[in-house]
Amino acid sequence: MNFIGHYTVENYLNKLNNELFMKLETSEYQGILIGQIIVGFLGGLLLLLDDFAGWYHAGYRYEEWGDIYFGSGILASIFLFSMTLLLFNVAYSAVKIIKVKKIDSKELKTHCANSKRNGIIVAAICFVAGVIFVVSNIIDETEEWWLDTGFFAGIIGGIALVLLARLILSKIKTQ
Repeated sequence: MNFIGHYTVENYLNKLNNELFMKLETSEYQGILIGQIIVGFLGGLLLLLDDFAGWYHAGYRYEEWGDIYFGSGILASIFLFSMTLLLFNVAYSAVKIIKVKKIDSKELKTHCANSKRNGIIVAAICFVAGVIFVVSNIIDETEEWWLDTGFFAGIIGGIALVLLARLILSKIKTQ
């Protein structure tokens, strides 16, 4: 009985060691990683180069147009630039993984965890900033306001990165 117990523990430890440090073929994940590169790069580029939101208001003798974009204010610039860096980080990490023929499952899981975290942060910041923008325009009774390409790029890009990371993790579990 002691021998059988030792044998099963040893098998279990070997199996656990193989799961933690098994080398995976990156070609199996290449399509998903390329998807992460595209989503991260385009989402970051749109956040950086296009408007996040805008408004129009006309009074008795004036008209006011405004946009929130990178460079429109210090706080907006910091948020947009940091979200862009998070998205570019995921794209860069995916490029590094694609260049390698085989990768440790632990390293790929770390990449997925970072992708999920960055995607959630970007989507959450965009959502909160959008809600603040909408509420402030409702309070100010602005005639027209809109959420622009940068807002949707951040939300869609963040959610897409989370979904692609979950897809990679589910493929790793099935192996």
